[in-house]
Amino acid sequence: MKTKIKSELLAEADELTKRLRHNYSREASELLLRWDEVMLELCRIGINEGESRPELVRKYGDSTYDIAIGVSRPIYTRKEPQMKTTGKYNGWTNYETWRVNLEIFDGLCSDMDDEKATAEGCKEYADEVVSESGEGYALDYARAFLANVNWHEIADHLNEL
Repeated sequence: MKTKIKSELLAEADELTKRLRHNYSREASELLLRWDEVMLELCRIGINEGESRPELVRKYGDSTYDIAIGVSRPIYTRKEPQMKTTGKYNGWTNYETWRVNLEIFDGLCSDMDDEKATAEGCKEYADEVVSESGEGYALDYARAFLANVNWHEIADHLNEL
């Protein structure tokens, strides 16, 4: 029975991964939540089957392992989906916009040489940065996160500096 559940979860994880790679819309946050749930359940099955910690961490990551053994709690839940923010965050449209501006664009204006920033240019630059920094699931997560960014707001902010 566990083998059947595990194989079904693995198949679902593969399907979610394929859908995430081709979906950068707001639906992506729901796909990511489900993907996290599937990975967590697979990790729990691995624990019950006696897989070693290093093997489980390699497959599912430190944070998923910690959640599976009860050391920490998930950041995202179905009750409060963090990636679908609708309100302001620190004066920005949402958390994603604030965080991307902080992590990727902070201090960039000094390198722009009076060139005007555009929403499309900001989006392309951020995608280039995350593409160079990540691969596999991490890259999928980063691109899903970028889908919620208000690129016009970042471009306007850069042009005001």
